[in-house]
Amino acid sequence: LRVLDARRRGQEMVIKAQRDADRKAEAAETAKKIVRSDAKAKIAAAEAELKLAEEQFCDASGKATALEEELRADVTSIRQEAVKARKIKEGLERNAKAKTAREMEAALAAAEARLKDAAEEKTRTQQLLEAYRAARAWRRIKAKDGRYYWWNKGSNETKWKVPAVLRPLGPALAELYDASGKSDPFHI
Repeated sequence: LRVLDARRRGQEMVIKAQRDADRKAEAAETAKKIVRSDAKAKIAAAEAELKLAEEQFCDASGKATALEEELRADVTSIRQEAVKARKIKEGLERNAKAKTAREMEAALAAAEARLKDAAEEKTRTQQLLEAYRAARAWRRIKAKDGRYYWWNKGSNETKWKVPAVLRPLGPALAELYDASGKSDPFHI
């Protein structure tokens, strides 16, 4: 009887231990699902913000292109007017119209300078957009201790410091986040 009683108690202890293990496994699985769900939501929100930032960069590039085209049209018009002014200048010696030709040449030089500035702005915008596209794989993640680290979803690389590819975007993101009311340009 003692052996049977000991076996019965042993089986009950095994069953109880198995139930406890099952409950712990279910709790761990539930916790994993919650963490995964939270991480997916954060990633989705970050991707939405990145998409918005990319659209804003593209819009800025489009505006720069439109400005460049407008300036090219202005330069063409001014060049045509300058040619007319030069003809007047050649036809008339020391006339008041010669003064107009000099003014037209000055206007042409000013328009060409504006065109050059617009082209440089377009180049800067395009470079920034390329840097932004290269930086899209990086995500800022909050560690359990409250500090932030950086994770590259493509290579699975992590860094405690801001990755070099993100540093050129700092001023542009700061402007973007200032406009949106957010304070941290690297909080994605």
